[in-house]
Amino acid sequence: MRKVLVATAFLVLSAPVCAQDRPSPATDKAQAMADRLNDPVMQAALAGGMEAMVDSVLDMRVDGVAKAMEPLTGKPAHMSGKTVRDLAARDDPHFDERVHSSTRAMVSGAGAMAGGLAAAMPELEAAMRKMGDAVARARSGLPHRD
Repeated sequence: MRKVLVATAFLVLSAPVCAQDRPSPATDKAQAMADRLNDPVMQAALAGGMEAMVDSVLDMRVDGVAKAMEPLTGKPAHMSGKTVRDLAARDDPHFDERVHSSTRAMVSGAGAMAGGLAAAMPELEAAMRKMGDAVARARSGLPHRD
């Protein structure tokens, strides 16, 4: 009896996979994106680009903004020559190291997420088809407007 149940469950679960001859274009695109994002060379390039962008933001001087705020605060700003990095790192001697490490981890995580999306794409497409069918059935039951 157990073998029959296992065999039946296997057939039911594998039927959608067997029914698909070939992945859809959306699945192919998602897999191609996942492959690119999981390529170590691409990850290094993306991480390098993101680190450069983060560095440019961290190197922005804040003394101009602080000076503009003086009339609102009524106090002189003591930010001459200070940058966003100076303010963010003042209590963390390992700030730069942590920022760059988290940037690399974020790029790696994007690759993992893209791989998960590619794997889930056939089920997502099936769900969207079912939803479309349900909407069509609901519309067919609505009275027509002129």
